[in-house]
Amino acid sequence: DSQETVFNAVGMHLLDNAMNAYNGCIFAYGQTGSGKSHSMVGDVHNEAERGILPRACVRLFATLDDRRKEEGFEATVLASYLEIYNERIF
Repeated sequence: DSQETVFNAVGMHLLDNAMNAYNGCIFAYGQTGSGKSHSMVGDVHNEAERGILPRACVRLFATLDDRRKEEGFEATVLASYLEIYNERIF
């Protein structure tokens, strides 16, 4: 599947829920070399190959920019990214 397909299947639901004040989490688990980093980050310099995180950030801040025009709208964005490799946190 393409990066866009993966984002539409996973990332869009997460973003929609976040815009309704729900927390979200994506947990990528698998064998070394199975494509977790590619799915999550991809190639940020190639639009077609951007992963879930860069696509979500672009869409999130575009949505917030649009909603900012609504009277009384406020938003706070908090994000964390954690990578564990060989039982070490990066």
